[in-house]
Amino acid sequence: MDHYRLFGYPLGHSLSPRIYQLFSEQTQRPLIYDTNEVTADAFPEAIRRFFNDGGQGANVTAPLKGIAAQWADRLTPAAQLGSVNMLIRLPDGQILGDNSDGFGLINDLQRQQLLTSGARLLLLGAGGAARGLLPQLLATQPAEIVLLNRTESTAVALAEACCSLGSIRVASLQQLPSGPFDLVIQATSVRHQIAFQSMMSTLPWPMAACYDLNYSSTASLTPFLQWAGQQGATQLVDGLGMLVEQAAYAFNCWRQVTPSVDTVLSILRQELACRH
Repeated sequence: MDHYRLFGYPLGHSLSPRIYQLFSEQTQRPLIYDTNEVTADAFPEAIRRFFNDGGQGANVTAPLKGIAAQWADRLTPAAQLGSVNMLIRLPDGQILGDNSDGFGLINDLQRQQLLTSGARLLLLGAGGAARGLLPQLLATQPAEIVLLNRTESTAVALAEACCSLGSIRVASLQQLPSGPFDLVIQATSVRHQIAFQSMMSTLPWPMAACYDLNYSSTASLTPFLQWAGQQGATQLVDGLGMLVEQAAYAFNCWRQVTPSVDTVLSILRQELACRH
């Protein structure tokens, strides 16, 4: 049976094994999918051993996406900014690094009718998550993408790396562009959100919708979405849909069949509600 694995740290509450189990049952494509909590220092040896032992593909989450990009033999255009969240064994034995996050986000935004042509977007964060999203976000040809990060120099470097894909406007907390945003995408890590929110709470920036890449382990809103609702956001969406969508992309790459996202997402929402 083909073997797939999730690498990252920590992984205690990951829904990925459950998602791939549901995909496997739905499509009748058996597989083994497990997890490996591994630090950045130990990751290169762990992933090498996994593929040497016959592994067919892997998912990679924080804080390993940049290391995975350096480790892969080849990169897809979606991973060209140096963030890899999935690895695929090719017929010639080489390992292809790809990123499904952008595809997952766009598919979920379109499914929920949150992304329209010519939208004005505010992206919070310039780390590995943002690097995985920007190629696909720029491909939708928004009116403007404003990038806001706690460290402005990091945002500037990312915007420069994207120059061949499209234009990104870097803003500081002191000089955030005025006017409403159609969509605010929260792409910072959980540990950075409190600092971000405290810095942004005094800023008068109206927003129509907020999308948090994170999701709650229960049916409740994430802390960021709770805060965004207090600021007046009219639509609050967590990243569970994106998680399932990006997993469906990976499953199709690995197993050559596209599972039903709606079915799996409905099951997961029910299971999270039971936890709550």
